Amino acid sequence: MTNLFGLNVTDNKENTVLDGEVFCTDRISSGQEAEIGSFLEEEMKLEKQGSLPTFLSVIKGICLFVWVITLIGTLNALADGTSLSQGHKNAPVLDWVGIICFAVWLVLQIVSVLRRKKTKATPEYQQSSENGENLLQSIRETLGIPDDAQKIDVLAERYVMKDGKPKRKAVGLTEFDNIPMFTYIKDGRLCLADTSSVWEIPLSSLRSMELIKKRASFPDWTKPEPYDSKTYKPYKITTNQFGYFAKYYRVEIRDLRGDFYLLIPEYDGMTFSDIAKLRIEE
Repeated sequence: MTNLFGLNVTDNKENTVLDGEVFCTDRISSGQEAEIGSFLEEEMKLEKQGSLPTFLSVIKGICLFVWVITLIGTLNALADGTSLSQGHKNAPVLDWVGIICFAVWLVLQIVSVLRRKKTKATPEYQQSSENGENLLQSIRETLGIPDDAQKIDVLAERYVMKDGKPKRKAVGLTEFDNIPMFTYIKDGRLCLADTSSVWEIPLSSLRSMELIKKRASFPDWTKPEPYDSKTYKPYKITTNQFGYFAKYYRVEIRDLRGDFYLLIPEYDGMTFSDIAKLRIEE
């Protein structure tokens, strides 16, 4: 059994053919693929305009790291009974280094936010956003994605075969990649669609949906609301400099074409359950 959105990179690290390819029923045209490529290039240019130069980003990261280390040292000293004044007498240089690093980080953070806001206010950014919306609408029409389709995340993974078993490989600095999917029902099939393809799974092939208590790590937050907003607070999602962490559901699929599983973050579990009419197992 393998992830429907799994990539076997044992023999080819650049493999792009998903294990669940047998469920793929439709794709966009080559012309639309070219449009997406051009749009992403333009987005990268605008992103670069709104970001700090590389050397300043590096300095910002180093300053944050040093400040956190000195802060942890100070907190540990306080926990051991050392007062702030005594700690300063013991290592005044470290205190000043921490303060200066925090000040530099704060200034660069403010500059970064201002640059981003300035870029978003430009006509080029507004035009790019409009082009993106038009392109997405064109893709939805091509793939037949209904207007009422719900958007949920699915967890994709890369793996290698070791001793006859799949061993997950990190996606960047996280275990999984979370991919937003339009999700809907059509003619007795569960349909999952991104901006290039549609996968259709017979509802009769969906066997179970179980919460996995181990937390998955993934790089992006794809929802309009923040991860710690009132909507998502019950799921106790956490984050660090590498990504986000959340529990997830494992949906088992048993079909004539093979046995697979689908991984859904807990925060989208109820939405998926309602769409697929699949009961969540305790």
